[in-house]
Amino acid sequence: AGVDVYVPAPAVLKQRYLEIRDLRQDERVVTVVEVLSPSNKRPGIGRDDYVTKRGRLFDSRTNLVEIDL
Repeated sequence: AGVDVYVPAPAVLKQRYLEIRDLRQDERVVTVVEVLSPSNKRPGIGRDDYVTKRGRLFDSRTNLVEIDL
């Protein structure tokens, strides 16, 4: 039979992302790689912030890669 294991979540969650820049064009961000976290996906301030950031990227010439594990 399986065993339930509970791992406490940290009070503060850091959002991780990677920016890829074009060094020939004044270090312009060309691609952002986002690893989605639970706070990006659940209703609340984390989701609201991410949706705003994603909207800014969609309105720019920057590519967005989302990784959802």
